[in-house]
Formats: sequence, C-alpha cells, structure tokens
Amino acid sequence: MPTFTPQEKTDRAGRLEEDLKDAWALGVFCATGVLASAADRWAEGRWTILEDVVGRAGADTHAVAESRAADAVCTLAREIVRIGTAKALRNVPVESIGGWESADRHEIEGVRSVLNAFKAHLSGKKTAKPLSIAVFGPPGAGKSFVVKQIAERLKLRKEDQLTFNLSQFESPEELAPAFHQARDLCLQGRLPVVFWDEFDTPCGERQLGWLRYFLAPMQDGEFVDGGRTFATGGGIYVFAGATCHSFHEFCSGDGPDCRAAKKPDFISRLQAYMDVRGINGIPDSITDQLYPIRRAVLLHSLLKRHAKHLRDDTEGFRLDPGVMDAFLKTTRYRHGARSMEAVITMSTLGGRKKYELSSLPPENILRMHVDSNEFTAFTQIGGKDALRVGITGHINLDEARMKLLTAGIGRAVRFIQKRYPDCALTVFSPLAVGADRLVARELMHDPAARLIAVLPVDEDDYMTDFGTTDSHAEDYGAAEKRQEFRHWLSERAVDIVRIRPTATRDRAYYETGHFIAEHCDIMTAIWDGQPAQGEGGTGDVIAIVKDRCKPLVHVWAGNHKAKEAHRTDVGPLHGKFRYMNFPGGTEGEWIDELRIGVTGHRVLAEPEKLRQAVAEVFDRIERVFGERPRTIVSPLADGADMMVAEEGIGRPDTELIVPLPMPEEAYVEDFADPDTHARFVELKSTAAGAFAMPATLNREDAYQQVGQLVVDTSDVLIAIWDGKPARGRGGTTEMVARARKRGIPIFHIKAGNRDPETGEPTSLGDEQGMIVEYNMPE
Repeated sequence: MPTFTPQEKTDRAGRLEEDLKDAWALGVFCATGVLASAADRWAEGRWTILEDVVGRAGADTHAVAESRAADAVCTLAREIVRIGTAKALRNVPVESIGGWESADRHEIEGVRSVLNAFKAHLSGKKTAKPLSIAVFGPPGAGKSFVVKQIAERLKLRKEDQLTFNLSQFESPEELAPAFHQARDLCLQGRLPVVFWDEFDTPCGERQLGWLRYFLAPMQDGEFVDGGRTFATGGGIYVFAGATCHSFHEFCSGDGPDCRAAKKPDFISRLQAYMDVRGINGIPDSITDQLYPIRRAVLLHSLLKRHAKHLRDDTEGFRLDPGVMDAFLKTTRYRHGARSMEAVITMSTLGGRKKYELSSLPPENILRMHVDSNEFTAFTQIGGKDALRVGITGHINLDEARMKLLTAGIGRAVRFIQKRYPDCALTVFSPLAVGADRLVARELMHDPAARLIAVLPVDEDDYMTDFGTTDSHAEDYGAAEKRQEFRHWLSERAVDIVRIRPTATRDRAYYETGHFIAEHCDIMTAIWDGQPAQGEGGTGDVIAIVKDRCKPLVHVWAGNHKAKEAHRTDVGPLHGKFRYMNFPGGTEGEWIDELRIGVTGHRVLAEPEKLRQAVAEVFDRIERVFGERPRTIVSPLADGADMMVAEEGIGRPDTELIVPLPMPEEAYVEDFADPDTHARFVELKSTAAGAFAMPATLNREDAYQQVGQLVVDTSDVLIAIWDGKPARGRGGTTEMVARARKRGIPIFHIKAGNRDPETGEPTSLGDEQGMIVEYNMPE
C-alpha cells in the first residue's frame, strides 16, 4: 500500500465526491458514437472510494491494507443501511427517481440523460422511428425497474408498457404480433414503451440471432409480416440484455460470427445505453470491491418498504451487527435484488424492535437465495476484519517427503492465525495440484474461512492440467484430481475469478499469480527459493509480493519436476518456514522458524533437576535466537524426548512435530507403563504434525533413521546425555556426533544413563543437570 504525505491525503480526501461516481456505477448515458463505459473509466487506474477512505484513515505498509479498505467500505455501507444515503453521505449529492436512489454523480447524470432522451422523444417532432435504448446487467439487477421509474416520472401509462421475453419465443415469426401490439398503441395516439427482454439470447441455433430482425424497425420504423411492410409507429424500445452484463461486454468481439449476427449494425442504431451493476460483484466480488455500497442503498430502501417499525428516530434502522454483515458481505444473491427482498420478507420481523439473528428465515429458505453456510458464518463473525490469504507454489512436490512438508504447512498456517486471531480468512487459490491444494486444505479447516478460486483459463480447459479422464479405472490419479477440483468449485468456492484470456498459457498463469499477489493481504508460498523456471512461476509471484512489501510466509520445498535435470532440492530446509514483512519486523528481512531437535536417554535419574536444566536451556535459546517461531522435533520416546516436549510446548510461539520411528501401533509397544503411554498420547494430540517414517528392516534401523531426521532438520539440538560412547546404532552419542559435524548449536544437559546390569537410572552426581554449549553463534 503506498504511503502519502499529509497534503496528498488532504488532496485525495477532497476528491471523495469525484470518486463516489464509482460507488454504484449503475450506468452511463451515451449518445451513439461516444462509447465510454464505467469499466473503461476504471481501466484508467483512477482512485476509488476505497483508497480515499484508507488514505484518510492513514496508510499502512504492513498487512491487511486492502482488507482495511474493504472494511472501510463496509463501515460506510453500514451507515447507509442505518440512516440512509442523505445522512451517511452529507457532502455527496443524492438523487432519487421514484424508488430508485443513487449517490453517484455520474450515475445521476447518466440517468438524467436517459430521462432527457425520453423527454426529447416525447416533446419533439412526432417521428415514426422508435427511440432505441439498451440496458445491461446481471439477472435481478433492476434493469427494468430503473427504466420504469423514469417512465413513471414522465407519467407514461403502465398499460402502455409492453414486455416480450425473447428467450421464450420459438421463432422470428413471433415478433410480428409483438410489433403489431406496439403499433396498435401508436395508432391510438399512445406512446408504447416496449421492453425486449433477453434480446441477446440465441435465436434457434444462431448466437445473437434476434438482432437482425430489429435493424429495420430501429432504423426505418418498419417491420415485415406475411410479406407486407408495416410502420412501427414510433415509441420507445428498451433492449434488456441477459447473457452480457455490460455494454462493454456486449461490444467486445468483432469476429465473423459477430458481423454475421449484425451486431455492429445493431449497436450503431442505439441512441443510449445504461449498465445496471446490481448488488453482486461484477464480474466477481474481488475486482468489484464497491458492491457493499450498492447493497446498502437497496437494503435501506427495502427496510423502509417492509420493516419501517425497525427504525429509531435517532439510531436509524436497528440490525444485529452479524445480520448487517451477512446482508452486506455474503458473496452472491442468487437472484439479485429479488433474493435480498425475499430474505427480508420471509424473516420474522412482526412485533420486533430489532432485526436479530432469530428473525432470519430458516436455512432451507436462505439456501434458495444465498449460500446459506456463508451467510450464517457472517452472522457469527460479524465485525471481524477479512484477511485475504493468497497461495502460490510448485505443482510438482516430492511425494516421498510429503508428510514433513504437510506438517510445515500446518505450522505456517497456525502462525498466521495466531498473528491475526480476530480476522476471518478469505483464501485465494488457483486450485492447481500440489501447493495450491495443500495449503487450501489446511486453511479451509476453519469453517468460517471462505474460498475464492482464481482460474487462469476456462474450467474445462484447466482440468486437462490435472488429467484427461474422469474414469478411475483408466487413470485413478487423474480422476481423483479432477473430481477434487470440481468439489472445490461447487462445494467450497463462494466466488470464482476468471482471468481474462491471454496469448499463451504461461502468460495466463503469470496473470493469475499477479492477480493473487495484488489482492491478497498475506501470501503463502511453497517454494524452493529459486527464480522461476518459466513465465508465471512461483519466483515471479514472490517477486511481486516482495516488491509491494506484503507479508509473506515461505515453506521450503523442492521443485520435483518430471525431468530430473530440472529438479531442485532444499535439503534439510524441506518443510521449514520463514516469513517477512509482518508487523513488528524489519521490512524485507526474512525471519526463520527455529527447529529444536531433541535426543537423549530414556531412563533418567533426578528428573526435577533435569527439568530445571531444560527450562534454563529454553530461556537461553530465547535470548540467543530471539523471538522466532519455534518447533520442537521429538519422537516422544520416554525420558528426554517427552521432558523437552513438555517444557517447550507450554511456551509462546512453540509447536511440536512428532516423527515416529515406525507406525504408532508398533511404537507404543515401547511404552509398557500405562502412565507413560498416556503422556505420549496427550503430547501427540497437541502436535502440529505427526507422521511415521518409512519402513525399515528392523527396530534398530528405525530408531537410527528417525534420529538422523531429527538432527538433519533441526537448527538447534538439545541432548540429555552422559557423554559416553554409544552402546548401539542410532543412540544419543551418534546423534550428537552427527550434529557436531553439521556445526549446529548443541545444548548438552549432562545426565546419567541406565545401568546396563540392572536397568536402573544412574546419576552423574554434582554434574547431573549441568549445561554445556557447543557451536554457539558469536
């Protein structure tokens, strides 16, 4: 987020009225030949109401900058719901025409211009040609409503308003009776206002096939019926779009099919158009962050109509904060404004003084109009800031080392959640195989988390990246990946962002990563730390995030490509995480997770003395290595392993990961004492990750393998050890020697081992519990 001087903040705040024109963006009047849509204005990179609000609140170069902007918009929207636009936006002109209301200057000018076009047509010289206007917007946006409010303002009779839905016509021959109805009104000296609904739907098998049949009526005021030509008699034709949600979208494309459908000719005959954006994000809730303002205006209007008794003279409308947020933040109303109105009218509001959670319709009714799970979640987390977490990373990951990586991802996610406990997660993921899905699975454990799928190409094309068959018999792996992708989209994603078409697939992946990097508050990356091997790779996305100084959490993982020559390996870093640009840290400086390994004897004398030594070691680690997230790597064997784990996990920012030398059902045979077994089960239940090592030939090999993993993946080793030569393979002596060879810091807590004859613990006397340090940083 950019920083601003006080003068720049003042200047930007002064542009508030100018930028409020984008708050609703209902439409723009445009005389033929001057085609400047709202989308075109946004493309110029002009400041929006979001940035003005954030700019006046103060710039924040760390975390959640865009989320705070979005929440600032919601704060303004809440005020509009409670007290209306006139009071909530005192410095902004607000105008209404009938039931339509707007605080958007350009919208007001646009609707006034359309109103003036109507007036000119009414008061000017009588013409046999109709006035032709196009209105675009998603279903339920209120396209017909706006035009009807204009007609009502001009006292045009409702019985002179005709509506024909072209999607219900079987053939072009059905147009003639419709034209005759309009013509009959003209012959009676009345002015027909004819709504041609869904005019951009196919006619038979031909896309945009209806357009050619309107060219003569629009241009010459004539239509043909049974070989005879009739005069239309004038009137006003309103063409309401269905498949295209904006005039810009309707105009895009100029291929042979468009020319064959006569689209350019049709456009040239329009005198005006309006884009009605409606209450859903267009085309999605991320690129259009101002939809809560539009919702607030409508919600206030509907409450005035259906629940006047909820309004207090001083406070305005009284709504529970969770109910308010659910109405404003739920991603999509299935049927636009009609759905919002249905939720209100189906609520139990009679006799109530406040719109409470208990007033909402039952779940089966909500499900008809919104995603009921998401809507309900917003009622419960009302007031929480949104935290947008982006995902990037390698597709190809080493399956043989997946357990350690998955545990690392879990620790990284919990680190984020601990840093932002009062935030509700919104997850941005392309849902590619590998990193995208691994992190998404972990983040989506939170039932209140929301998933936004960001897709580089069309869904059907994208699925070919995961395999080409849905048959498990033909290719089980491919079928599973495709099935999971469909599940994420249909069952978990609350919105889908589709990247605009690009020249190449690599470029599409780059644009996808760029979009996520631009819109997230925090990025999570499963990455080898190397530059991208091709356009759009993880390295490119990380560069964007770092350039914008956004918080970044990096979990180390090699890029396990199919061609061995292109593979990378991060060695002992695999599964570790580091982070930068979080509040309190130095900008651009990596802070690494500190892994603390443990090795030592199982049978220990004077345990209280040793526990005190372990506590002193942890205090020393905090002083030497600073405030870094810490992870204890311990197999939780009896004795040293459990002692270190029990002391460590009680400390802040410390988690436990448990690599087991063998499957748990075999490992627990070592815990003959029921109390010891219970301690193991309890400690393991608190672990951030637990997994069994690959099978070995015998038990001794299994313990040696897990010991080596502990040493090789740790930054610091705590050894509770008698300092004597090893009694067998894989013992503490061997692990300490391995750690000293690696050069990692070692905290040696002196402790006797068990007597080989009796199995009883032995003490080193005065040296029991003494601490010796090796390889410490200067």
